[in-house]
Amino acid sequence: MGSGRAINNRNFIDFLIMKKKTFGHVSPARWLMLGFMLIVIFALCDLKCGAMNYSWHDLIAAIQHPGATDETTINIMQVRLPMVLMAMMAGSGLAIAGLLLQRVTQNPLACPSLSGIEYGAALSVIISHMLMPQIVRPAAISVAVLGGLLTYFLMQAIVKKIGASTLGITLIGVAFNSLYYSVIQAVLLAFPYHAQAILYDLNGSLHGVTMHDIQFICLPFIALMMAAFLLAKRLDLLDLDEFQANTLGVAIHQYRLFLLGLSILLATLLTSIIGPLLFFGLVIPHLVKPLTHKSYHLMFFCAVFGAAFLLIAEFMTRIVSPQTPPPVGIIMLLMAAPLLLFITRRYVAYDQS
Repeated sequence: MGSGRAINNRNFIDFLIMKKKTFGHVSPARWLMLGFMLIVIFALCDLKCGAMNYSWHDLIAAIQHPGATDETTINIMQVRLPMVLMAMMAGSGLAIAGLLLQRVTQNPLACPSLSGIEYGAALSVIISHMLMPQIVRPAAISVAVLGGLLTYFLMQAIVKKIGASTLGITLIGVAFNSLYYSVIQAVLLAFPYHAQAILYDLNGSLHGVTMHDIQFICLPFIALMMAAFLLAKRLDLLDLDEFQANTLGVAIHQYRLFLLGLSILLATLLTSIIGPLLFFGLVIPHLVKPLTHKSYHLMFFCAVFGAAFLLIAEFMTRIVSPQTPPPVGIIMLLMAAPLLLFITRRYVAYDQS
C-alpha cells in the first residue's frame, strides 16, 4: 500500500522530465522500430478501411498489380494511397518544422500554427481561389509557398529593424498569425457561400490529394528534409548565447535564421496541400523528448512518430464517419488536447521542482 502511494502523479511526471532516467533502458533503435511498425500498420489500415472496406486479399492484389483497371485497385492506388503518402510526409515534415522553431526561438510553445506560417499559406490559397476559381493545383501550391516566403521575409525585416530577441521573434509570429486569422474570418463573412469549403480546408484535410500533388512537392520536400537531417547534429549550438558563440567562432545568428527559413518553407509547402494542422508541430516534439536527450535522435523521432500520429488520426476519421470522414485536423486536435494538458502539467511540475 505504501509503495502505491509513493507512485503518484507528481513522481511520474518528474520521472518523465529527468532525461537520464526517462526510458533510458530502451535504445533509440527500438523506439524507431516501434514507430516504423505503427506507420506500416496504420498505413495498411488506411488503405483498407473507409467508405468501402476491402479485404486483405484485395489490398495485396492492388499493391502487386497497381496498374490494374478494376474499381478496387483504382480506389486503393489512386485515391487512398496519395492520402497515406501525404499523411506520412505532412506528419514528419510538420513535426520537424515544429522542433526547429522550438529550438531556434528557445520557446517550448513555438510551432508553425502559432508563427503565422500555416495561416499565411492558407490565406494565400483562399485569396487565389477567390480571384481565380479555375486555378490549377500546382499554381495554388506555388501561391501558398510565396505567401509563406512573404511572411518569412516580412518577419526577418521586422526582426532586423528592431533587433528582436528569440522571444521577440515568437511574438512577431503570433502577431502575423492573428492578422492572417482576422483576414480569413473577414473573407468568410464576405463570401458566405464559400464558407463551408474554406472551413473544411482550414481544419486540415487529406481528402482530394492526388498523386500529381505528391509528385509536385516531392523534390522540394526531400531537399528540405535532407537539409534538416544534415544539420541535426548541430542543433545543440542553438543553446549557446551570442557571447559563447562568438568565442567559439560560430555564426549563431545566421544559423538561427537559416533554420527558421527552413522550418517555414517546410511548413508552408505541406500546408499548401492539406491546410493548417493546428498545434501538430507543438505536440509531437514534446511527445518524443522523453525518449532521448540527443538532438540528432530527436529529429528522427519527430519524423517517424509524426508520420505515425497523423496516420492514426486519418484512420480515426474513417472509424468515426466512414461515409463522410471529418477533416483530419479535427480528429488530431481531439487526440492532441489531452497530450497538451499533460505537457503543460509536466512543465509546471518542472518549474516547481
